[in-house]
Amino acid sequence: MEELRRLDRFVTTPISDMQHSQHGFIALISILIVSAVLLATTLSLAQFGIANRFFILHLEEKVASEKRAEACVHIARIAAYNDPLYEVSSPTSITVAGGTCSIVNVEANDDESTIEVSAVSNGATTNYRVVVDNTDGTFLSWHEVTGF
Repeated sequence: MEELRRLDRFVTTPISDMQHSQHGFIALISILIVSAVLLATTLSLAQFGIANRFFILHLEEKVASEKRAEACVHIARIAAYNDPLYEVSSPTSITVAGGTCSIVNVEANDDESTIEVSAVSNGATTNYRVVVDNTDGTFLSWHEVTGF
């Protein structure tokens, strides 16, 4: 008998009462959608932060390789100033600042020397081609190049 009353109540429930029960379902689905959007936004911002840290780390390594390459340029410039005929035809490695740089090539032409150096720091590479006046040691040009 009890089962019959439940069934009767279900069958005779007005449609307006059924619509009220769907409001909770719509609210639940809305909360799930908003939560998913917030989770996706949070994850994308976290990924951006991690990528930014790796970019800064690579930037620091690039600065380190630039400083090592500059040191090699100055060493080669002093050698060219002391001996205007100073030339290097095969790469010469020099230990500097906890790493190495290479004087790749030095060509002497009249009163000028063209110096090519390279330095690498954890994958960040710097290559410089510099022209120096041998009479007074001043720089005539200084360019970073992609390779030699």
